[in-house]
Amino acid sequence: MRNHKGVRISETLQELVNSVHNNYNSESITEKILENRIKIIDNAKKFHEDAGTLTYPLNEEIERLEKTENHFFILSSHQPNLMPYSGVIRKLTLLEAVKRRLEALHSIPAISLHLISDESFPDRWIKTAQLPDVTTKEGRLDISNSEIKKKPHNRLTGYGNYPIRTSAIPKPSTTILSMWKEKIEYWRWREYRKTVSSQSWRDANIITAGVDVGSVSSKAVIMADHKIFSYSVMRTGSNSPDSAVKVMDWAVEGTGLTLTDMKYIVGTGYGRINVPMANKAVTEIACHAKGANYIWGSTVRTILDVGGQDIKAIRCDEKGRVTSFLMNDKCAAGTGRGMEVFADLLKIPIEEIGEVSLKVDVEPDPVSCTCVVFAKTEAIGLLRKGWPREKVLAAYTRAMAVRMSKLLEKVGYEKDFVITGGQSKNIGIMTRIENIIGLKCLPIPTYKENGLDPMIAGAIGAALYAKALYEKSQTA
Repeated sequence: MRNHKGVRISETLQELVNSVHNNYNSESITEKILENRIKIIDNAKKFHEDAGTLTYPLNEEIERLEKTENHFFILSSHQPNLMPYSGVIRKLTLLEAVKRRLEALHSIPAISLHLISDESFPDRWIKTAQLPDVTTKEGRLDISNSEIKKKPHNRLTGYGNYPIRTSAIPKPSTTILSMWKEKIEYWRWREYRKTVSSQSWRDANIITAGVDVGSVSSKAVIMADHKIFSYSVMRTGSNSPDSAVKVMDWAVEGTGLTLTDMKYIVGTGYGRINVPMANKAVTEIACHAKGANYIWGSTVRTILDVGGQDIKAIRCDEKGRVTSFLMNDKCAAGTGRGMEVFADLLKIPIEEIGEVSLKVDVEPDPVSCTCVVFAKTEAIGLLRKGWPREKVLAAYTRAMAVRMSKLLEKVGYEKDFVITGGQSKNIGIMTRIENIIGLKCLPIPTYKENGLDPMIAGAIGAALYAKALYEKSQTA
């Protein structure tokens, strides 16, 4: 057992099992505990029914909660993303291992529960604007009724033994809602699209498209005879197929182009197998290498792709073919989503966060770079100590840069070096990585004028693969 910043952390499975057993409460099950367990049963069953995973053994396990005998009740959680990282699998495996060891050593039934937070979903501001209610199916109050039933006093929600008359609350105007969103959503970045005016798809022989559905953003690129005709970038919703359709529709909006005009479409990214209009799926690693080669040229040899929920260090040859790669296997710390969490915490617009992080006289020590939850907790502590926001941000950005640099060192890096993904525009990240590894990053193209946007590198690569695959199919 070791001590980390006042928190005792188990280093072995047996230490963890002993810790759980020492915290075991053998008091009899009260009516309130049983009532809460029934709520857990209902929610757990609905979750697995919706997911199609409610098997007979799992159903029996869930229903054990309703029994009045004592149990070990073990809880773990994953936050802030829903991505299937190996870190999540490790948590679930550890949870099951502790459960089995407890049952074997103490002959007391154990029940494990793994919670997943949905903080990553884009409609968070809507969810947090609603009043919570654990007694309802959806977990929130139905404010469509003119009056809500009386509820017992709750110091957390603030309402007591009186009805809440929602009809007395005027509906905010669209202007006020927009103002609230603008002030509250520091983590939101601007969605955009572009049509290259000098290109005409009607004169092209081969029109292809690449759709990159990432965990945080979705991108679509339309290419006409190897040249980019239009592209769009928007936030990914909770449904990958819908996000793919929306971003593609936006890319062709106002151009007269339709899906039938496209010879071949490739899907890539986290949601690549859920791109409904794609003829084929190609990994984002291959697509980012190919896209970086297209944007910066054949001298690119090392690519750091900083996605919404993961980081990839990629080596490639002069044709943009991957020769080796590594990716992180932990949580969202050091990724685009992690930076969004800090933008929201510090109330700094996400697009300004890189420059703000450089406004420090002395570089502070980095915060945790293995878990965004730990990093956020540590940052809150620093703010309470009186640290200015830019210094706290510099500590987190430094931590991100250290983590990314370690990944680059493991895969081996050489010039020319580039960064793709949303964090390619974060000057704070780029500057710190350059200082750590001693290698300059190629400058970002002037994408706001007529240059190519490094955020769409994966979609560009997918469109290039689409052209190659189409031509191959015609010669087969």
